Amino acid sequence: MSKLLNTLTAATILILSPSLFADDDDLFSDVKTKSVFENSATKQGSATSLGQHVTTPEVLRDLLKTAGFEVKVVSSQAVTLEKNLDPWTFPVMMVISEDEKLISTMLGLATIKDVAKELPPATLLKMMTASQENAPLLYSYHGKRERIELSRIMKNQDLTGLMLRDAVNQLALLAKKTSELWSTETAVSSAKDNTSKPETNVPTTPQPATSSAALAGKWSAAKSATEAFAVQLSSNGTFSLVYINNDKQVKSSGNFTIKDGSLSLVGTDGVKLEGKLTVKSDQEFTFEPGSSTPLVFRKAKQDDSAADVSNL
Repeated sequence: MSKLLNTLTAATILILSPSLFADDDDLFSDVKTKSVFENSATKQGSATSLGQHVTTPEVLRDLLKTAGFEVKVVSSQAVTLEKNLDPWTFPVMMVISEDEKLISTMLGLATIKDVAKELPPATLLKMMTASQENAPLLYSYHGKRERIELSRIMKNQDLTGLMLRDAVNQLALLAKKTSELWSTETAVSSAKDNTSKPETNVPTTPQPATSSAALAGKWSAAKSATEAFAVQLSSNGTFSLVYINNDKQVKSSGNFTIKDGSLSLVGTDGVKLEGKLTVKSDQEFTFEPGSSTPLVFRKAKQDDSAADVSNL
């Protein structure tokens, strides 16, 4: 938890990343995709249709070609291709992990140059929820490629072209189903709406919160470079928290209390945050842990029901 407290002063852009892969990225999850119809005793490097352990991008390319894709080898571990799903053509990258145990698939969505303006906190919360509901598929923002992506990680074991094609198709279908989340036009419009509407019900003098019920709801806070928070506070005194810093995510849940103008969160995993609490309105409060810069939390809009962190 000390690392979490030490990073509260870092600069910020909300960046969600699954931290992918051999090209300077980390792996987030391990997904079992072995087919019960395939021979698990298939020898490594076998060229049979029973499935393969992929060790080179050339083998990966050839498997994808049998599934009908035009594939290009782009590095010693990666290949690229395109997936057409009207009205979109999605760029796709597949990467073999350095230990050759995993295959990562990334489907490129909208290009985002200015994250602070084009990817507001409410949109990030919705993406986080969509990732939870559709695991092992994961929404992310990749800083180097400057785009929103959908990704999946699967075991590099007994792979066939059909299995790889299914992985690509699964990502494309979810992208189509949830296009309102990643559409650049939608994100920009949401950001403009958030900045153009004047604040209402803001008292001239900030008021202290006196009970858990006073803060019940879903809240998010961002600074402006690599750091963001999303939290759900319940009237029964429980919380669910997600902390994002660069390409790292930390999740916690537990109980919170409000006493003498202070907010204290104690997680079941040992996480503990405590600091000065000031409620500016029913839509905004500030939280100042220790000597850190105060965090300004704003309440999720009522129509942003998808931004649910209660199951984190």
